Amino acid sequence: MYIRQIIPRGLENAVAIDLITKHIQRQLKERLNSLRWDQARMPVGEALPETVVVLEPTNQIKGIHTILRDHTTSRDDFIFYAERLSTLVIERSLAELPFDNYTVTTPVNVEYHGKKLTKQICGVSILRAGGTMEVGLSRVCQDVRIGKLLIQTDPSSGEPQLHYCKLPLNVSELYVLLMVCIRLKLNRPATLLLIYVIWSFSFANYADATVGTGAAGLMAIRVLRDHDVPEDHIIFLTFLAAPQGIHVIANAFPKVRIVTSMVDPILSPDTLWIEPGIGNFGDRYYGTEAD
Repeated sequence: MYIRQIIPRGLENAVAIDLITKHIQRQLKERLNSLRWDQARMPVGEALPETVVVLEPTNQIKGIHTILRDHTTSRDDFIFYAERLSTLVIERSLAELPFDNYTVTTPVNVEYHGKKLTKQICGVSILRAGGTMEVGLSRVCQDVRIGKLLIQTDPSSGEPQLHYCKLPLNVSELYVLLMVCIRLKLNRPATLLLIYVIWSFSFANYADATVGTGAAGLMAIRVLRDHDVPEDHIIFLTFLAAPQGIHVIANAFPKVRIVTSMVDPILSPDTLWIEPGIGNFGDRYYGTEAD
């Protein structure tokens, strides 16, 4: 968009330039503040994008979710079952990686034709809650390297800003498991959001390993793309997601694969809480809930 504006006396008219500048900044700020709330109201179809993988809703998965969603669950139980669920999510995500045919000889001197992972991987966790998936990743992938991202919301605009980035030196050559954690309730005008990059997209004090509007996940992926990580080498991991967040990410980055344990049907347009939801994941995991 181009705007033609004639300023008398040109650069000497500092007052007019200041007024125009402040007007533009105010308009941009108002537009940014409404971004997530507009995303929450975005209509989505019933079908999920083809790049989204949801764990099979077995009795085991439903049982773990029942414990995690119960507000009376003790912190020790919450940590145990959160790490158990993260292991299941990460194991499923590894199936999305490329494997080559590989033959070995068994102890009974018979050949076995199997598969071998030929590509190197790393985890990227979005601080703070994304770190809750690091234990599961370390259990599944021995000696895996883990990078970290810290994304905090700008108090004036409500938009995520990158404050810390530590990635493996050769991250552009690796498959990245992005662990994303996002705080579900985004209070105006500002909310503290932290992002761990381990593979869930994982997507804080963004404090949940969940994806609501997807705004933070978009930024985490953008950081990886700026470091030359191919889009199809990124696997976005999260415990829980809302349809709006999934579609936002899939539309912006159609080659990024998303793995989640469950998709909740409702993202409240008034509070931006996922419903029925799981609460503030990071606070419940680290024991920092308000009394």
